[in-house]
Amino acid sequence: MEKRIIVIEDDPLYRRLIKEYLKESKFIIDHAAYVQEAIKKIEKDKYDLIISDLRLPDSSGRKIVEFVAQHSNIIPIIIMTAYPDIGEAIELMKLGIFDYLTKPIDRIKLLLTIEKAFHVKELVNQKKELEVKGFEVFVPQLPKAGSPRIRNWVPKLAEVVGTADENTYFVGHSMG
Repeated sequence: MEKRIIVIEDDPLYRRLIKEYLKESKFIIDHAAYVQEAIKKIEKDKYDLIISDLRLPDSSGRKIVEFVAQHSNIIPIIIMTAYPDIGEAIELMKLGIFDYLTKPIDRIKLLLTIEKAFHVKELVNQKKELEVKGFEVFVPQLPKAGSPRIRNWVPKLAEVVGTADENTYFVGHSMG
């Protein structure tokens, strides 16, 4: 089944660019230029993903996030903006957006973010299905950076990685 995406962007050129980026992925793409228009479409149709500009003519993309949080099942939301603000990004993440991308949007990054969003949504749905069937689903919590568990684990990891024949790449924040 093809996945449905709504792109909420007031700039027609940028909206066309994103549709072009997604064309080969065979998604069903809908669009809106205003928050109120988007909310009406989200109420009426079922979408698998929302990609929204943050600054829109009639309101903020934040209203979309709040609306979806109150009225919808889990729909991953990717917010994009030409005016990045770390505080705003953190607030939006707390409200439940999947990712926060800055313009100009890189095609590969957008496609990877969409793929990851669909994968996470699928895992959440599988977890819910198992819980409905009476299974207890355990999701391990990773230890916090700087915790004793991490401090003990890093030297062991370095020992294992140091003997590997392959290159190793770590992603995360440094502790110092």
